[in-house]
Amino acid sequence: MSSLDERIRGCLLGAVIGAELGFARRIRSERFALAQPQDILRLELEPAGDYEEQKGRVDSRRVTPFIALGVQVYLAKQGRVTPEDFGAMLKDDGEIAGPVFAWDGIHTVQELLREGMQPRISGLGVAPCGLIAAAMPAVGIYHFNDPEYAYLDGVELASVAQPRLGADWAALCAAGVAAAFNIESDAEMIVETVLKLAHRNNRELFYQLNRPRA
Repeated sequence: MSSLDERIRGCLLGAVIGAELGFARRIRSERFALAQPQDILRLELEPAGDYEEQKGRVDSRRVTPFIALGVQVYLAKQGRVTPEDFGAMLKDDGEIAGPVFAWDGIHTVQELLREGMQPRISGLGVAPCGLIAAAMPAVGIYHFNDPEYAYLDGVELASVAQPRLGADWAALCAAGVAAAFNIESDAEMIVETVLKLAHRNNRELFYQLNRPRA
């Protein structure tokens, strides 16, 4: 049985691998083409190590700075993180402030926070986007094996950069990570936990998730 420290390291390593593969799929989609769903079992997954950004035009980047943001704010606080803590670190994050078109919604939030917007409402006017979900592994780790608490804090922290729908996407990610720290859980149990939280708290999102699952 792996120790808690080993599981935390594995969680963060998995988050970074997921960020690398997600980025590779976005910019090298032909490598991920599947003729049949079962072909995914034979797919050779690899990061896009040969990618070079076009000078002066950045459409997308790896979301690893968001993973780092989540970790750094907990390390700085050494305890439960509030939206005020999260917003204070987000607003001055130079990596996230990079010139990436796909991150413009987050850039708007950074500007609002620097102008003094209350971080508990700074995400209300932003279009729903999944970027801030990449910061949620740290929330799930902090609330390990307590998915409900991870969901509640996930909504609060993600709301710094997202309206309710986007915040719920992120919070369910945090809940899934927290649920995975139960060594008796398998993938099906984790999915059930996440869907029950969605059904209880946001029916619109529950139906979005449950349809493809069915």
